[in-house]
Amino acid sequence: MRKVNFKVRNIGSEKYLSYVLDDETDLDEELLDYLDDNKIAELIDIIYEEDDENDYLTYNITDRTTVGALLSGTVHAEMMLGIIRGVASGIMNMRDLGIPVSYVILNKDFTYVNPVTFDVKMICIPVGSDVAANAEFKAFVKGLILNATYADDEDCNYVAKLINMLNVEKFTIRGFVSQITELMEAAGLQVEEEFMDVGDSGVEVSQGVDIPQGDTSLDDLPEGFEKPADRTKPWGTGQAVLAAKAVLNEPFMVINADDYYGKEAYVKVHDYLIQEQPDDGILHICMAGFRLGNTLSDNGSVTRGVCHIEEGALTGVTETHNIFKTADGAEARNDDKVEKLDVKSLVSMNMWGLTPVFMDTLEKGFVDFLSEIKEGDIKKEYLLPEMIDCLIKEGKAKVDVLETKDTWFGVTYQEDKAAVTEAFANLVKSGVYPSNLYK
Repeated sequence: MRKVNFKVRNIGSEKYLSYVLDDETDLDEELLDYLDDNKIAELIDIIYEEDDENDYLTYNITDRTTVGALLSGTVHAEMMLGIIRGVASGIMNMRDLGIPVSYVILNKDFTYVNPVTFDVKMICIPVGSDVAANAEFKAFVKGLILNATYADDEDCNYVAKLINMLNVEKFTIRGFVSQITELMEAAGLQVEEEFMDVGDSGVEVSQGVDIPQGDTSLDDLPEGFEKPADRTKPWGTGQAVLAAKAVLNEPFMVINADDYYGKEAYVKVHDYLIQEQPDDGILHICMAGFRLGNTLSDNGSVTRGVCHIEEGALTGVTETHNIFKTADGAEARNDDKVEKLDVKSLVSMNMWGLTPVFMDTLEKGFVDFLSEIKEGDIKKEYLLPEMIDCLIKEGKAKVDVLETKDTWFGVTYQEDKAAVTEAFANLVKSGVYPSNLYK
């Protein structure tokens, strides 16, 4: 376990830890600048200070409880599992952001936890070290487990299971998070969903990382093609996604920017994308399927892509117009015909889980699309759902449909705004989001 020496400083009613930097310290200044610009939910903010004698990395620990202090008494399963999962999830998130895990101090006396929610805050010292991240993490967790005093009235079989999970030959922190989540769910314990956020805003987006912007201009076309002089309409969602090809090196999610999808859908798509898919020559991608009844408007009709599914995979989408919410469900009203619809049927709301390999196919498809445009057709669009539907019919892609029971929010009509505003207010009131969501 990495040992560090901190200088404790009390300034008024506040308490700080300071790490002294000397001339021989191999400080990662680039990461320090990054952490200054991007607040990581699992890390205590770093304050860079200097005086006549030394430079310091300082951390405000006022009113914070250490993991060691919290676990010094009687330990319950929810407490132990929640803390361990919080630390593991935090490390995994930092690794995904490119932050060296060796910079994180895994020490029960310098790891902080909310005693009610078990949310974890860690200290990052961006200074070079020879720490083996996985080994240090396992040693940290084993230390917590083996030195705890457990509640007499609880089944402590989970402790042995934790040890076995840590001792597997091919241990990974990501796999450990999945296993401990299953362990908690099996025990009937609440599992907080993991989302990266910007500072304390609670907004479910990547943690302030600067994302390069692709070119979605009408003139951004493959070699050999030119924009018709009278074309003003964008080329469609297919080109919009294709614009990001240069910066997509990992599995990714595509959503409508002006829709609210709920947390469950993000979790399910994320969990799908981190799984290894069969190498069978076809694209394995996914789509979040929302229940029709959770996507309707109280103020008029909507158009929805009703999904056709076989053995959990999408076989096609029927674009259904003029769907109205009714007292006993939903119905489509077209050409003097009324069709009753099952509100539990799944519809596509353009939430896709895709891969970098898909982008090559999307790029080739755009060339085919442009080649087939007839002269004078200045409105035809290269649409992502239509392209995916073609891949399914040609047997080139399998789209797994992930059902979510979340309610979708969107403003189809001006009158929807009040209902959506109220819905977000209720989410804040119920504790799903903090009150300072937009700050």
